[in-house]
Amino acid sequence: MHGVKLHLSLFIYFHEDLIDPGKNRYLIKKKKDGTAIFRSLYYSFLYNMEDMMLESYFTEEEYRNIKESNDLFYKSLEIITKLFNDKTDKGGLPYVIHLLKVYEGVSDKTEKVCALLHDVIEDTNVTYSDLENIGFSSDIIDILKILTKIKGEDYRDYIDRIIESENIHAMNIKLADLCHNMDLGRIKNPTTNDYERVSKRYEPAYRKILNKVNEMENNYVRY
Repeated sequence: MHGVKLHLSLFIYFHEDLIDPGKNRYLIKKKKDGTAIFRSLYYSFLYNMEDMMLESYFTEEEYRNIKESNDLFYKSLEIITKLFNDKTDKGGLPYVIHLLKVYEGVSDKTEKVCALLHDVIEDTNVTYSDLENIGFSSDIIDILKILTKIKGEDYRDYIDRIIESENIHAMNIKLADLCHNMDLGRIKNPTTNDYERVSKRYEPAYRKILNKVNEMENNYVRY
């Protein structure tokens, strides 16, 4: 990671004329012989690559300790504490409290780990590869993929996707997430929008997922 930073720093130093300071990206420039030497999209990605790496949030020692640990709760807590350090929820409370409330709302070990991490992909620039590289299993990654709302995805389609997955872990976590989101006691002076968000979005989603969970449990008992 630090090698990438050094490489980019040296490149920028020696090729200042190739950079558009206003957009923080490389431009398409041509040599005298007409050969295009950089393509905007590729180097825009490269220039911002450090912002997409979980590793960049930690010192080398911190990252190594987290990666080498087999304690998934330690890994998760270290990550969310760093990523959500300056973030707050709609009530102005530290966002980590929400993640801990969802954690408290589930009982299975896998669910608790995923509960802590359930907003990491959606609300930060960390990737699934980052989480895999630092030591989370494919089972955990798969649950997080179900729980993560895709950019531009309709909320009802998102809820339907969770239900259609029939992943009981993902549904239990989402129920705990919705349960805390519906608690307007954490907001000092709830507005009409807050009440409508609960009644029109969260409550229908909660009932829909809960019905599916109950159906799956009944089928399990029957067979």
